[in-house]
Amino acid sequence: MREVSRDAISKAVGHFMDQAVDGIAVLVPHSDTLAVLEQMNLPVPVVAVGSAGSASVSGAMVDQRAGARLAVEHLIKEGHRQIGHIAGPPDWTDGAERAAGWRAALREAGLDESLLVEGDWSAGSGYAIGRGLASGLRATAIFVGNDQMALGVLRAFTEAGVKVPDDVSVVGFDDRPEAGYFTPPLTTVRQDFEELGRRCMDIMLAEIESGAAVSSTVVPPQLVLRASTAAPASA
Repeated sequence: MREVSRDAISKAVGHFMDQAVDGIAVLVPHSDTLAVLEQMNLPVPVVAVGSAGSASVSGAMVDQRAGARLAVEHLIKEGHRQIGHIAGPPDWTDGAERAAGWRAALREAGLDESLLVEGDWSAGSGYAIGRGLASGLRATAIFVGNDQMALGVLRAFTEAGVKVPDDVSVVGFDDRPEAGYFTPPLTTVRQDFEELGRRCMDIMLAEIESGAAVSSTVVPPQLVLRASTAAPASA
């Protein structure tokens, strides 16, 4: 989904309201979704999952920007100075936040921020981008916006004879269950979705039971080190 339709959101929310629900949790991949929820002024508590929320809508999210910084700072500590980013779509909140974290970490280290290519979250887009990168590799490390695109990148590099992590290190984001079985096993940023779900429900129940004020919660990410990253060969 690349666009958010007010009609689609209104229809989905209306369906739940017809069921006389006491609260609604809404996945917010785009900032537009939050704007629509604010305009609807619903009579029940609403928690926007994947967003920090707003003055009228509670939020629950994993800190995407901090996760990107963890990935990039790890690569910098390994000795990498040319660190590229394969970003998710910029109109998705997660894509924009991860790219912002990548830029911030590089800026603090005084490193080049120009090595960015946009994908669409799919393994196919990662594969296509990886084929292009392999033909003229400028970076010694690549932070990929999610594990699915990283899977495509790894396949493209293998076919082109680019060795990971000997020639280039790769870091993903999400820690999908299969990430540890990629070739090589993928270093990635883990999102604790179970904790996010618990916090979302804590907010929802507090607002339902006591009419608590709108609030937000942020779950910290975790870097999971595996075999797809190492110091650059030049080091």
